[in-house]
Amino acid sequence: MSESDKALTPKDVAQFLEMSTSAAHGVLQLMEVFKIVQKVKRGRSHYFVLKDVYDDEQIEAMLPPKKVGRRSIYDPMIDQFLESGHSLVEMTVENRKANYVRNILRNRISERGLEEQVKALYVDEWVYLEKVE
Repeated sequence: MSESDKALTPKDVAQFLEMSTSAAHGVLQLMEVFKIVQKVKRGRSHYFVLKDVYDDEQIEAMLPPKKVGRRSIYDPMIDQFLESGHSLVEMTVENRKANYVRNILRNRISERGLEEQVKALYVDEWVYLEKVE
């Protein structure tokens, strides 16, 4: 690991040691327990580096670049509502139940930290976005 100065996946270790990926993963987990390696998660992949050899900036440089996530279809709806002069707007989305739309809107509002500006309401099978005052 230190010779290449790069973070390795269990698959990389398995190929190097000529063993199965699951066996390499087990070995790496054991090495993590004994504080030999450090596991870093990037997306859905796990990478391993030697513990206490690299600082956080060096580890970040070894990892592949972060992928930019796809923007939700609900984000533009929230943005347009915030830019509009309206204080309450009814929301409808084709092929989606109102309760589902309300939950997704609440999640997007929360993830974007907009709880102080807008909230999603569900009233009698209708979904509304309301500006918080």
